[in-house]
Amino acid sequence: MELITDDLQIFELLEKAGKADFDPSQPHVLWFRHDDRAHLFLFQPQAPGRGCRLYLMNKEPGHNELERELLPQLIALPERHEQEAWMKSEALRITELLIHSKNYGLRFFDAH
Repeated sequence: MELITDDLQIFELLEKAGKADFDPSQPHVLWFRHDDRAHLFLFQPQAPGRGCRLYLMNKEPGHNELERELLPQLIALPERHEQEAWMKSEALRITELLIHSKNYGLRFFDAH
């Protein structure tokens, strides 16, 4: 997984992917696929924390990439005001849905 925080680089990628048409006065969270990669885009319009974060992963991120790499970084995001808290909550909700939707095959658990 790779994290990009350079706003210019992120908006160039969003333009190429056709995903740059959102309201810049509101926080924004978006999961999308482009150029054989999966992306989680976070946008915070207000300080503190103003700016963009773009997480780049494999096209179909696996168990390790989502749970061991992305999830801890999202949990560590600050919640200094209502918009930041919403953005973090939405990013965690999307990531948890992806984790739960993965078919990891049958697992056997022995409780004895």
